[in-house]
Parts: sequence; structure tokens; C-alpha cells
Amino acid sequence: MGEVALAMASVGATGDWADAAEAAVMTLMVARSRPGNLNRMFDFFKKKPRETINMAAEYTNTPLSNQMVMLFAEELPMLDSMERAKVYRALEVYEGPQITSQEMLPEEIRRIMDI
Repeated sequence: MGEVALAMASVGATGDWADAAEAAVMTLMVARSRPGNLNRMFDFFKKKPRETINMAAEYTNTPLSNQMVMLFAEELPMLDSMERAKVYRALEVYEGPQITSQEMLPEEIRRIMDI
């Protein structure tokens, strides 16, 4: 016998169909609930993380990856104008693969930026 039928059969003693219907619904909800169902239901309302692409980083003419361009955009203003000029010159003369990590930066830039 199903959960609903068991709940409805319990009405015989009290005769209250509203209570039996409520009990049947609750029984069904408990029987069908699995861990995580409620979380999945409310995940619909959460913002989905989007891959962040910065348009300014896309259109730079440097040997840096987008992530490294964003890092430089945060760190370069902290350098004085002479040090920034040295970093710019070092990036202009760089002849190698795209720089995707701090370890790949030329030694001069790492020294100037104290990395």
C-alpha cells in the first residue's frame, strides 16, 4: 500500500479528511525528498559564475595573458614613473611565449615589482 493510501486509511478513527489530506501530502513530501533536492531547487535563484573577460585586457598589445594584464593593472600604479617605464621597456623587448604566471616574467620585471 502506498504512503498516500496509508495516510488516508488513518482517517477512519477521526473522520477528519482535511487532516488526512495534510498528512498524506506531508508523507509524500518526506518520502520523495532526498538530500540535496531542496538545495537544487534554490540553486535556480543563485547567480551563475561567469567567465570574466576584461575587454581592455583583450585589446592590449603585450606578451601577457589576460590574468597577468589585470595583475599589472593593479600593481603598476604603485610604482613610480621611472620604474613603470622600465617595466614597459622590458615588456617591449620581451621575445618569448605569452606570460601566464609570475614565474615567467623577465627577471628585471620581477626585481622591480618585488615579486
